[in-house]
Amino acid sequence: SKAWLEYAVRRSDLPWGEFVEQYVYRDRARSSLADKWRTGKTRPTRLSAQQLERFLPGTLAIFDSPLFSLLEDRPFTVQELRKLFAPYRETRVPLIVWRFPNDEELRERRHWVPTLLEKDTSSLVRRGDIWGFIAAIWVARMCEAQGELDYHFTAFMDVYRAAPAALKEPWLASHADQLFALLETVRYREPSTFIMFDVDLDIIKRQASDPIHEPLREYRPRDPLTWR
Repeated sequence: SKAWLEYAVRRSDLPWGEFVEQYVYRDRARSSLADKWRTGKTRPTRLSAQQLERFLPGTLAIFDSPLFSLLEDRPFTVQELRKLFAPYRETRVPLIVWRFPNDEELRERRHWVPTLLEKDTSSLVRRGDIWGFIAAIWVARMCEAQGELDYHFTAFMDVYRAAPAALKEPWLASHADQLFALLETVRYREPSTFIMFDVDLDIIKRQASDPIHEPLREYRPRDPLTWR
């Protein structure tokens, strides 16, 4: 809910006080509700998110993001995970697994990478966007649910490889430490994966703040002398 609120404030382009007056207390009595949302003492309801969507289109998509469910420290069933990601399953094009909201934008930039196998997380990293990151977490949780430890290890390595691109979203970047804490808790659910590799969060943050960081090798700037 904090990330959703952060996105809404940025979307409004207003200081906090003006945002609260214009969008939270609109047609309702003044209270400490907005501050409770901001501190996490109270969770906003979906009705509140729907009302805000009327004035700030796009905010409801953040509120409904599957990312937040996937970071819950609890066991998932295969059925739960399939239902959660059903809206993103490609059903029109044979062989392609996923269809995400920004696929057309990536195609226009010649940056779209198809995923042909459900557990292929390397293609998700190559997308270089938040959807690749979220989908990699989904694969890791699916591997956990199915008891596939080898794939779980690989998927979680790619979760962290995809993280810099996700953190280029300002609304998520400001919650990076909390995000990593939740990821580590989820990773620890499979102790073998947790002990197999360490994560350098400083490098991930540095890559996220680098405007030319590019997960796709062929799109990285080349040295003018060596052309590498």
